[in-house]
Parts: sequence; C-alpha cells; structure tokens
Amino acid sequence: MGRAMPITAELAVLAVVLSTIVGIPLGVLSAVRPNTVSDFSARVGGLIGLSVPNFWFATLALLVGSLVFHWIPPVTWIPPRQSLSGNLGQMAIPAVAISVYLMAIVMRMTRATMLEVLSLDYIRTARAKGVGGRAVLFRHALRNSLIPVVTVIGFQVGALMGGATVVEVIFGLPGMGYTLIQAIFGRDYPVIEVSALYLAAVFVFINLLVDLLYGVLDPRIEQG
Repeated sequence: MGRAMPITAELAVLAVVLSTIVGIPLGVLSAVRPNTVSDFSARVGGLIGLSVPNFWFATLALLVGSLVFHWIPPVTWIPPRQSLSGNLGQMAIPAVAISVYLMAIVMRMTRATMLEVLSLDYIRTARAKGVGGRAVLFRHALRNSLIPVVTVIGFQVGALMGGATVVEVIFGLPGMGYTLIQAIFGRDYPVIEVSALYLAAVFVFINLLVDLLYGVLDPRIEQG
C-alpha cells in the first residue's frame, strides 16, 4: 500500500494540474467572447470531454502511441527520485487520459460562473471607474468565479482517485487502483478495506482543503 499510494497521488495531482491549467483559461476565453468561434469550439470540446470515457481515451492513446510513434510504456514504474524525466514521460499520457473529463467540467463551470459574474453591477461599476480590462477580468471577475470551480475540482479529486483504476491497469501502473483490482481478484479483504478507507480519507481531506481555500478566495467567508 505504501508503494501504491504515491503513484495514484501523483497521477491525480498531474491530472488536476492539467485540468486547471487548460480548463480555466478556456472557460475564461469562452465567457469573454460568447457566441464566437472560440466559444463554440470550447463548448464542443467540453461536450466531447464529458462524453468520452477515460478508459477509451487511454486505450486509444496507447494504440496510437505504439502503432504511430512506436512508444510503449515502461514495464516497471520509474520513481521521480530515480529519473524525473522518465517518470513524467511515463505518467504524462495516463494523466491526460484522466484529466480530459475534469478539464471539460472545469471549462464549462468557469464559463458559466464568469458569464454570471461579468453581468453583475460591481463589474459595470469597475469599468465605469476606468479600471483596466485585465484588472476587471482577473482581479474582480475571475477571483469571484473560482469558488464553484474549486468546489467542483475538490469533489472530482475523489473520483479521480477511484477512476484511475482502469487507466492504471491499461498502462501497468502499480497504483491504488491496480492494487485494489489485484486484491479483489485474490480476495485479499484487508487490502480492499484499507484501500476503501484510504480513498474515503483522501476525499474528506480534499474537501477540508477546499473549505479552507474558500476563505482565501473570498475574505468575507473567512470573516463570517
């Protein structure tokens, strides 16, 4: 279990980072330019991301990588302390496969909240006072739009930890999901119980961090 936990944790962190880096800017761009080509493209991409299962994307990426680029994932897991570049190269495609669904959710949620915030009175007041467009967009609108986005990310981290099972099996990563599958097949009930308890504890801890992050994004919550 001690060997499997860091692998799944790294996979989930990489997936969340990718989803945040790509999803939030796409959502902001889609909200700032509604009903344009970029908005339509982002919305269609988000719909595809919500519809495509991660195991299908992982299988397709593995087939394309092996047949077209002649890339085969390593048989054994490469720890970061042994080779950081090798570790990231091994974890990149599985992390992308897991992050596609969360990326689509983050993009759609950012777009919806940004459209709502941009129509509020204090945004129009800031613009009327001559505040620059970037300041209005990032300091006022985006910061107040991130609370629902952070909530969605926090809820989805628990799903990522459990949803990584099939992806870990496809790419041969000995993480929590792979270990749980082997324990189920072998009827190793102590490992199954510990895995379920670990996933539940991670979900509770992530939601606690999300609650604490609310106060950073909106000081009124911390004062209340």
